[in-house]
Order: sequence, then structure tokens, then C-alpha cells
Amino acid sequence: MTRYARIVLYPLAVAGLLVAVVLGVRTPESHAEFVPDSGLLVSTRDALRVCVDTHGAVPGGAAEQVAAALGTVRAHPQWGAARFGDVPAVERGCPATLPGPLVRGTVVGPGLTDAPSPYRTVVVVLDEATADRYLGDRPAALLPYELMRVSDHVVVTVTQAVAVRAGALGTAEFTKDYLTPALGLDPSAG
Repeated sequence: MTRYARIVLYPLAVAGLLVAVVLGVRTPESHAEFVPDSGLLVSTRDALRVCVDTHGAVPGGAAEQVAAALGTVRAHPQWGAARFGDVPAVERGCPATLPGPLVRGTVVGPGLTDAPSPYRTVVVVLDEATADRYLGDRPAALLPYELMRVSDHVVVTVTQAVAVRAGALGTAEFTKDYLTPALGLDPSAG
């Protein structure tokens, strides 16, 4: 690089970096950080987002049932401290994998990641035949979806999944015993 190019390009690069810092633009070396005092768990999330994935012949309305259940959970006394915001976004289409019987610790999402999705919780709705195969006789199961390394020897779940039978989706048991803890809230406090 010529001396002239260095004289011109260096100030431009510094100016660009200053603009990025002032505007809050993330540089490529920026990444999500674990934030244990926030219910959102990672620095790249600014509001609660929940995603719904369906498996098998699930009747329509699963996302609407999850949204209604979230409306109930919103009254939880820990909601505000979790920094979830007012209206949780419920979206469809987050892919979950069902590797076999869903036992404690079975990861149903991408697993270990440095760039967690915007979703705090993923609800995996199963038709009855699929639920029988993966859940046995249980109505639902809490499972890890995304995990993030926070140190050399510590990995934490930053996106929790709930696999649930379609028939149990609108029940009080689902809302209290599965959705509430999947959001990191204490079900006994609500």
C-alpha cells in the first residue's frame, strides 16, 4: 500500500468505526453474550419471542393457543423482572428435530450455537400418534433447543423447548407446568 493510500484510507476506516460505534452497529467479531439476570438470556434479544412448530396432523390454531396461554402467563409476578415486554411475539416455523423418545436432556433444536435465535422458547406441537411415539403417555416435556457456551466448562440452555400433545395445548396444566417454566419463570410463584 502506498503512503498516499494509507493517509487517505486510515482516516476513512477510523471514521467508519466511529459511526458504527455511535449507531450501535455490531461488528463481525461481536456476538451474543449470556445475560443471566434477564429472562431473555442473551444480549441479542430485546423482547420475548416464541416460535411454534407442528409435527403430524395437528389441527390449525396451535399458534393462537400458545398466544392465549402466553396472555395468561403474562400475569405472572416475575414477568416484569424477566424483561419480556408487553406483547410476546408468537411465530410459526422454527424447525425442531425429533431424534427419538423425548427424555430429559434430548436436544430438539440446533444445539450448541454462538448465535442464538431470537426465540426464548420454542413450542413443538405433536399430533396424538406422534406424541405417543415421542412422549409416551406424558402430556408434554421440557427440552433444550439451543445451548451456548459461557466458559470453557459451562454450557447453558438459552432457548427452551416444550414438546406438547396438541390435545394438551390449551390446558391449564400446559400453561402452568410447561410453558411457564419454559420461559424461565417459577410455576409455583404464579
